[in-house]
Amino acid sequence: QVVCQTVVDYLNQKRDFAVADEQLLEVRNLVLKNPPPPLNHVWESLSPMERIAAAGLAQVLAGEDDYAAPEAILEGMSPELRGGVGDPVSFRSALDNLCREQLLERGERGGYRFLIDLLRLWVRQEHSVWQVADELQRSSR
Repeated sequence: QVVCQTVVDYLNQKRDFAVADEQLLEVRNLVLKNPPPPLNHVWESLSPMERIAAAGLAQVLAGEDDYAAPEAILEGMSPELRGGVGDPVSFRSALDNLCREQLLERGERGGYRFLIDLLRLWVRQEHSVWQVADELQRSSR
């Protein structure tokens, strides 16, 4: 809904009737610069392990069509964040919970990706693995 409304506003502002790929990229960037409040609500509702999993996955995925295995996600994390994971079973469980919440999907080969790529981009931008590590470190004091 947010993307559609931003497209309509964008086209009205430009006094145009059609949108091309490059304009959609501009709209995507506009949405990322001014994310809707529900995204923050979604983030706040995640457990610490789910935040680690989402941030780690957003970091390692290169594009919207890519999947990453839990092992690859863990390997791509900073040592500080990896230390907060504990056992790999809990990490995989967090990824599976994010699938049940319909934020991620699991591929046929066991890898994960975001159902909505805009969420991947937003998590990467607003909640990097380093920010999550810092949040967890501050909350454990």
